[in-house]
Amino acid sequence: MNTFSPLDERILIHGRTVKKEPLPLFWTASGIELETDASELWIEVESTGYTGLLWLRAELDGATVLRQAVSHGVSRICVYAGAPRQRRRVQIFREQQPFPRDPDCVLYIRSIECDRELFPAPPRKRKIEFVGDSVTAGEGLCGPASLLSGGPIVYSSQNNYALLTGRALDADVDLIALSGWGAAVSWDNNPRNFTMRIYRQVCGAIPDPDGQKLWDFDARRPDAVVFHLGNNDFFALDSPPYRDPETGAVTKFRLGEDGLPDERTLLIFTGCVRGTLRLARYLNPGAHIVWAYGMLNSLWRPYIEETISRYAAERHDGNVSYLPLPPVRPENAGSNGHPGPLDHRAAAEALTEHLRRALKI
Repeated sequence: MNTFSPLDERILIHGRTVKKEPLPLFWTASGIELETDASELWIEVESTGYTGLLWLRAELDGATVLRQAVSHGVSRICVYAGAPRQRRRVQIFREQQPFPRDPDCVLYIRSIECDRELFPAPPRKRKIEFVGDSVTAGEGLCGPASLLSGGPIVYSSQNNYALLTGRALDADVDLIALSGWGAAVSWDNNPRNFTMRIYRQVCGAIPDPDGQKLWDFDARRPDAVVFHLGNNDFFALDSPPYRDPETGAVTKFRLGEDGLPDERTLLIFTGCVRGTLRLARYLNPGAHIVWAYGMLNSLWRPYIEETISRYAAERHDGNVSYLPLPPVRPENAGSNGHPGPLDHRAAAEALTEHLRRALKI
């Protein structure tokens, strides 16, 4: 058996990370991709999570051949064995997001072992970055609709609309997505849990020293940045106020008498949407920016569209757009009350067509 480092120049690395040995994986769908003619392949991994077992998934030529929980500590896992010796493409994914309540939930790839050689894995033509909430993080994509409190097991990269879109457009994808977080507040009205607060970092959701480092935006310029935010800001309207434990300040998104967000709520929300667009453009000057929304609710749609229009006019930025996503169908539900694979596929089809036009491909 031959042993290879995850930093081998023939291996592609996906997801925001720090290139070191062992290789840390923080986000859903982060991982490695390689090509080999080996008849069997193993990986050595290390898990530090305590919220629940972290999971990994492996594909061989685009088909899932492994989905497995990783025990705490170091494990040696067989990805596949007994395959005819011909050149194949292998992808290995982390299946879950980072969990802020579990600050030490990193999955490391220590090494790859196989009985033949590696070949340079050619990168895809494009790169797309997805920034979102639990839907983008893949919550609900593993398990039945009856599973309503499954913890890490219900997350998956398989059938995720972001990966489906990437494959349709021959694009590598990076995901920055956290369950419960929003464009302005989280589902429980916490104003600190908005995704763009940690956008500059590798993985600022947890205090891991590598995750706290600043991300090098010049190292991997995306052709498009897709935002799927607003769902948790909607759920905050029905949640109790949040009181900051240190300052005592109270935050609450509220509806007015007309059943629409009140003036203060709209001011905060649209201000955060505008700030998101400005920061995304500053850090990704050549990318097409898409705000995709509508799978779970459509309350914010007119306010997001109007904010995008004003931003585009004020900044003379014609490289930004809005995409209404198909609403979920109850019969397609996944676990934890989240969209299932069919809903993700519908979203991917809409987004693929939108990006084909925007990127002129």
